[in-house]
Amino acid sequence: MLISIAIAAYSFYKLHNIYTTNILIALIICIIADVVIFFNFIGGTIIFALGHIFYIYLLFKLNVSIKLFFLFFLLFTFVIFIIVYRNKKALIKLLKTNNIILALPFILYSLMLITLLSFSYSVAFVNTSVENVLLCLGINFFVISDITLVFNIIYPTNKTKERISLSFYYVGQFLIANAALFSYIFSNTK
Repeated sequence: MLISIAIAAYSFYKLHNIYTTNILIALIICIIADVVIFFNFIGGTIIFALGHIFYIYLLFKLNVSIKLFFLFFLLFTFVIFIIVYRNKKALIKLLKTNNIILALPFILYSLMLITLLSFSYSVAFVNTSVENVLLCLGINFFVISDITLVFNIIYPTNKTKERISLSFYYVGQFLIANAALFSYIFSNTK
């Protein structure tokens, strides 16, 4: 994660724009969330959500196609609905044993991830620049990490599942940081 922040910081140092700024801020927020989540899962998740907001803001500012956004939003909502439906017994059990109050944050966080994915695909489809494709891929890895984390919570976890989740997370952040780097590199070739 520190390598990703170093790449994003270098990109920000060289090119102060919305792309590098939001990526750097989001990565810094996510590293803070990495620490907090070990002590307080809900607190860490809230901080991660703040990082997601910076990514969403960046993607929104990249002139997405609203039609594509809504198309992807419906598609990803359907996919999440299928995942939830196929795992409804485990989710109901989790909510009963922990607290039904967890349902609202789960739904809000899911909507945030769907929004993040939908914007990233919209941006990558409209402008297939290297940095936008890297950003989209990184966000995909990041979201896959979050989904595997949810499965680690719902079902008994083992170290392999945790490592898979973390691997997706760190690869995603690395790809996102490199999106900032390529934003800087390609700004010099125009």
